[in-house]
Amino acid sequence: DLIDLGGGRDAAERGTRRHSVLAMALTGADMSSMPDQARRELDAIVAIVHEMGRVRAVEAATVCDQYRTAGSVDMVLEGPHGAPVVVDFKTGNHAPLLATGIQCYLHARSRYWVDGQRGDWVSLVTPRLVMLHAPQDGTAPRAVDIDPDRAKHWAETALEVRAIRKEAR
Repeated sequence: DLIDLGGGRDAAERGTRRHSVLAMALTGADMSSMPDQARRELDAIVAIVHEMGRVRAVEAATVCDQYRTAGSVDMVLEGPHGAPVVVDFKTGNHAPLLATGIQCYLHARSRYWVDGQRGDWVSLVTPRLVMLHAPQDGTAPRAVDIDPDRAKHWAETALEVRAIRKEAR
């Protein structure tokens, strides 16, 4: 199944492989040679993504000048009526909503790059923030919406703590 793709048993390695397989599927790679069980699991995840919107970016580099952060957003989608959707893909059996909310919020305030082009459209409006949770224990994947106001509060609190820690050093 999708859990075992690539061979290793370490959860972090499996999560990384699952991210890679999903990115390949969303960017048009031929996934027809996958084992049936893995293909069914991948199809369920991809179906959730397509229900949320059209894929605009996968694994895109991000920079947020406002909060002095950088990273990589798992997915940026164009939802209904062009509304942006920022998606973080989680593969652990217990998905950390707080940390994911912070990640999604910071990505939503960021510029991102795809094929050498800068995209600012996410930061222009309040996007939908979503954790796409596909646990490695075989539980069905699901999309969990994250309240943008709560995510903003969590992110600003985390960044205040970061500043205090930095000042204390």
